Amino acid sequence: MYTNEENKMKIRKRLKNVLFSVLILCVSLAISASAVFAWFDLRNDSDLRGFKINVTSKDVSNVALKTYAISDITTGAQTDYTLAIKDNNYVPLHEVPVFDSLGIALNDYKTSLAINLTFSVHKDATYAVYAEAAEQVILGTENWLSNCARFLPTNFSSGILTSSDVPKSFVTVQENTLSKTQRIEILRAVCTQGEVSFWFVLEYHADAVNIIKAANSEAEEETIFYSNDIRFEMIAL
Repeated sequence: MYTNEENKMKIRKRLKNVLFSVLILCVSLAISASAVFAWFDLRNDSDLRGFKINVTSKDVSNVALKTYAISDITTGAQTDYTLAIKDNNYVPLHEVPVFDSLGIALNDYKTSLAINLTFSVHKDATYAVYAEAAEQVILGTENWLSNCARFLPTNFSSGILTSSDVPKSFVTVQENTLSKTQRIEILRAVCTQGEVSFWFVLEYHADAVNIIKAANSEAEEETIFYSNDIRFEMIAL
């Protein structure tokens, strides 16, 4: 039989072991959390309502450029992007969700953005839409949207955008660096008189992101910030 004092000592020892185990668990969880969140390597501080389009045709009016959230992506011979819906309306979104190469970020929507360009045509013609980047290639943590994004022209049907085209990007991956062109053609189409709607998708250029990430592997700042430097132009050909 143990005395009261011996029982108290045994209880204190067990309590001490439990507290030590909890402390070790807390430290382990803290280390795990920091390791996970270090993967969230892109953050968008720019408001994409800043997108602007310049139209060089007197036969076009009522131009509008809007951006929407994407709720699902299905890949295969073609890629389908499903527009997010709330209260029977497409969900407007003004920033690209956080880049998430591991699929663990708490994004409400997919890491792509649907862009809808609408306008009125007063004369039949072929129109081309171009994207222009205002800034050059840089590999730092303070970066530009044009260095890590690409565009996909799509066909729209019942809330689904379908693309089988090759993505259009300002940057080209060359070994461990990027080269860049300042102007790219996103799409062209013959438009007849009336209301016209073009849809395309903006998504991350994963290979370019990896180059930028690798260039900053030794940096103290783990997050890459980027600002919107992309402008659009539509011309009659």
